[in-house]
Amino acid sequence: MKYKMLAVDMDGTLLTHEKIITERNYAAIKKAKEKGVLVVVSTGRAAAGVDIYPEITSLENPVILCNGAEIIKYPEGKLLYSQNLDSNVAEKVIAEGEKRKTTICIWSQGKLFANVRNENVRIYESYSRGAAEILSDMTVLLDSGITKIVWYDEPKLIPGYMSEMKELLGDTSSCVMTAPEFLEFFDPGVSKATAVEAIAASYGISNEEIISIGDGYNDVEMIELAGLGAAMGNAPEGVKKRADFVTETNANDGVAHVIEKFILSEND
Repeated sequence: MKYKMLAVDMDGTLLTHEKIITERNYAAIKKAKEKGVLVVVSTGRAAAGVDIYPEITSLENPVILCNGAEIIKYPEGKLLYSQNLDSNVAEKVIAEGEKRKTTICIWSQGKLFANVRNENVRIYESYSRGAAEILSDMTVLLDSGITKIVWYDEPKLIPGYMSEMKELLGDTSSCVMTAPEFLEFFDPGVSKATAVEAIAASYGISNEEIISIGDGYNDVEMIELAGLGAAMGNAPEGVKKRADFVTETNANDGVAHVIEKFILSEND
């Protein structure tokens, strides 16, 4: 099979635990691009957390941000697609987060806001490369449009919160655990899979011609959409079971392993 598109997650996949792109991963991505493969990074991060990686911005391809709520074309940073949460749903998520006394981080118009200044916010700022403005009343953002809401709390609490919020919100919001400590809320039409499929269609690429690689539960739909869905060796078992192939871990160049096995060899 000649694959024409590679969709790859960032954290836990393309990036090591130290948040770097290894030389082997970068070399493999460049070789895939040289062979004409469309390499699309698909991440839950906002633009601020991607802009610091020239290895990604120099690909001159669309990048999926905020779990699919935005698509940006680099290197010019042109916004190709954006979908905000419904304001009534966003208001409900904010109220429920405050009721649970969780740390709430919100992305609105490319800027980061938080409901409190604490260690969680400092860690999230470092992770996302955004400087948070602290708001005592986060509902003031409703009129500006909210791209995503993040609840940051103890990992043991997140599964319960997710179950409660899915029951409360129904099909009015996409509620996704993007990391053990993160519960994120998006418009219900937003997902990495939807964004990957839209980009592929715009380039005349079929789903069967896509390879998707990820490590998280928010990557599962993207993995299942692709002709070849690969899970990282460091992914939870629930993600691995949904994949066609399990590669090496992010500490052992798992992305490069997939590219070398299924693109650089198969496309010759």
